[in-house]
Amino acid sequence: WEFVVSTYQSGEVTITWERIFETTPPGYEFELVDGESGQVINPRILIFYTYHSEGNRTFTLNVNSSLSAVNPIPLAMLTEFALNSIYPNPFNNFAIVEYSLPYATSASILIYDTNGNLIGQAGIEMHSAGYFVYKINGNDLGVGNYFVKMVASE
Repeated sequence: WEFVVSTYQSGEVTITWERIFETTPPGYEFELVDGESGQVINPRILIFYTYHSEGNRTFTLNVNSSLSAVNPIPLAMLTEFALNSIYPNPFNNFAIVEYSLPYATSASILIYDTNGNLIGQAGIEMHSAGYFVYKINGNDLGVGNYFVKMVASE
């Protein structure tokens, strides 16, 4: 992704991204590239970048992932329902749930707190057979550990 930082006056400019990259799931790597100087910044290590500006400056955010959004399991190999663990857990504002279905069916993901209380539900909808990744928006949940359960019709 490319973005431009515009300033009205020349001088020192500091870009900050405090805590944004702490909540990214494992398997993702980021680098911020200053289009003018060519400097490469690892935003997981540094939380700011300062430069001297004379106006507009273009930056590129490169995102690399060892994860694949393509179905990593051949459909012929899916013989049973599977629910992988939730990550990151504990989570702040989001978490990822991976699951697979051996055939087309309706399925939903139930979210429970550590006391066993149902606190959220994602979809009761028809899915084709395959491998799925679901992102839980936890902005309304407190920081903590949660359990997930997949319910699918036979």
